[in-house]
Amino acid sequence: MLWHNILDYVFIIAIILTLYRFIRKTEAVKMVLGIVLIFALSYIAGHLGFERTSFLLNLGTQTLAFGTLLIFSPELRMFLKKLGGFSGPKRPSNATLKVFEDALFDLSKNKHGALIIMDENGDISAASENQTFLDAKVSSSLIGTIFHPNTPLHDGAVLIQKGRIHFAGCKLPLSARKRDNFGTLGTRHMVAIETAESFDTIVFVVSEETGAIRIATKSGLYFVASRQDFRQFFLEHYDSTLKKLK
Repeated sequence: MLWHNILDYVFIIAIILTLYRFIRKTEAVKMVLGIVLIFALSYIAGHLGFERTSFLLNLGTQTLAFGTLLIFSPELRMFLKKLGGFSGPKRPSNATLKVFEDALFDLSKNKHGALIIMDENGDISAASENQTFLDAKVSSSLIGTIFHPNTPLHDGAVLIQKGRIHFAGCKLPLSARKRDNFGTLGTRHMVAIETAESFDTIVFVVSEETGAIRIATKSGLYFVASRQDFRQFFLEHYDSTLKKLK
């Protein structure tokens, strides 16, 4: 029936658009385009009767698809969570936020660069490189020590899981995608923006040049000028429980 065929095509287009909107923000888009290209060449080769060429191209498509599943498993987990309605970052507890507040403003005062990422589900740690496992209680003094310029872990990110510093010194991938709106910001801020967008999480970043504090989320990058700004951000974006902080 005509209406049945129309609905079928509408669903196919919707699925393709949803997948495209998700993968275009990650490096997976390059591999997906490669799979599509090889599949198209395989179809053409088969249509022209080049059986051996078609077989090799089909094998290449399957290998590349399997490689994509392995390499981009964190991104795929995030996509499935969004389909299941489990998206959205979890707000840190009040106690953890108070520690972050103290640590960030101490780092800002000393102009020590920092990158602190909420990684409650472990998706980001699975995508990072050269990380050092700590599993330490979150404290402003430990965060300050990690990001001191003379320590070996200061250039990487700190990942927070369940209120603890799970990893430090994490090197996160950064795509070559140009961001005209943030041209004056450095690599640390670009990583913060991209991580927040890709994993829908909260990232705290401190500039080592100016000491400026910013919070990156999927919806944007927010400048924090004072402790009141820090608290106000969570009051506006999450809930009112932060009023209890002293």
